[in-house]
Amino acid sequence: MPSQSQSDKEINNRQVVLLALLLHGGATGHVDLEDIAVDAYRLAPTRFRWNRYDYPSLETTRQAFKHWKDRKTEEPRVIEHRQTYLLTGAGVKEAVDAARVILQRDISSADEAIKYYRERSSATNDRSQDAVVSRTRTTARPSQAELRLMRAHKLFKRWQNGSVSFEQWEVADLLNCLPNSSKRVWDERFSRLNAMAEFWQDDELIRFLRAIRSQAAVKQ
Repeated sequence: MPSQSQSDKEINNRQVVLLALLLHGGATGHVDLEDIAVDAYRLAPTRFRWNRYDYPSLETTRQAFKHWKDRKTEEPRVIEHRQTYLLTGAGVKEAVDAARVILQRDISSADEAIKYYRERSSATNDRSQDAVVSRTRTTARPSQAELRLMRAHKLFKRWQNGSVSFEQWEVADLLNCLPNSSKRVWDERFSRLNAMAEFWQDDELIRFLRAIRSQAAVKQ
């Protein structure tokens, strides 16, 4: 893989796990830590392997995510739930930044990062990459169908017309959850939609989601 020629000093583990999460579909839904560990190992094998054996390191991957969690002064890059991870909008942007460093290419979007990774992996004809490459053809690239549905929602139309006040039940309807759902559910729904909007670089929907989130009084 391209990352193997990259100097260790130019790559940090936080970057690798975010890119691995993006390649595995982390902008679409939660991804298990074990799957991320395998992809991180593919991207940076000297960093994400056991000390004595050539296997993906689950603990190194977990620690890399812990570093993001410990950076409490920054906007969250991921949402964690039971050893699964979901990218936020900020996480998608950070993963694209990581792709530029790790894949050594001037990449401008998440979609371009996935396409380039798939093409580069296919060109190497490395069978060990088959499972990873297969995922980049399917779940890694989120469908735009949900974003089109959001644009068709009455709440979006009202926001476009200048409305800045929304009822809790209206926001819940947009997110397809209950008004009294837990904070974790609300955070996950917002983060998932933000990640998809960021993936497709839809600035209008990003602004819309920011506006309605500020109106949601979610229980802790």
